[in-house]
Amino acid sequence: MHRTYLNKKVHLIFVFLIILFSFFSLTKIALTILAVYAVTAYLLRKSDNEYFKELEPSGGVIQSPIHGRVVSIKKGVKHFEFGENLTEIRFLIPHGEESGFYFPQKGEVTNLVYKKGDSFYRYSKDDIPSQENVTLDVPMLTLKNNDHQYIGIQFLECLMGLYPRFYVLPGDRGQAKANFGYFPLGGTVLLYLPGNYEILVNENATVSPGERLIANIKS
Repeated sequence: MHRTYLNKKVHLIFVFLIILFSFFSLTKIALTILAVYAVTAYLLRKSDNEYFKELEPSGGVIQSPIHGRVVSIKKGVKHFEFGENLTEIRFLIPHGEESGFYFPQKGEVTNLVYKKGDSFYRYSKDDIPSQENVTLDVPMLTLKNNDHQYIGIQFLECLMGLYPRFYVLPGDRGQAKANFGYFPLGGTVLLYLPGNYEILVNENATVSPGERLIANIKS
């Protein structure tokens, strides 16, 4: 069975309920709970560690922060929090896909802001609202890499999803492809890179951490 983002208490509750209803011969209820447990564990599954050994990171490259698809790429973007002359890459984590967040590059978390209020339908063809003068009310994380450059990430909850969960705090450090949270049932992730990065993917590309490079520092 795959590892999941469910915590031990949730596993124990499901197992307890299945055993309880089975003990009282309420087989249909027990099987229904078992089915819900299996579907929930699948939707919140984690990728195996061996998978991420396929592509070892080097200093100047950017890995995908999610499993999913590139929706759009915009250059010369100005962001109220992350700065100017940025490249914005919009990712979509679809329903049923592994929902984890992964460090795109080795670095230190310098800021993690928990905001809640704005949501965005992940399959919308509309552009993300401009954040030149004010940021969306969504969680955002700032990562400082070894070159002392800053990478910004925002997490947009979908109308058909849940609020993201995080395992890091400001001051925490991580290697590229290290898991730092997840998006229950998926959503939209925005990655903001400095202008000196060359983008190596196209729109509509399918991406995964450790499988395909997103960007590299221009030579």
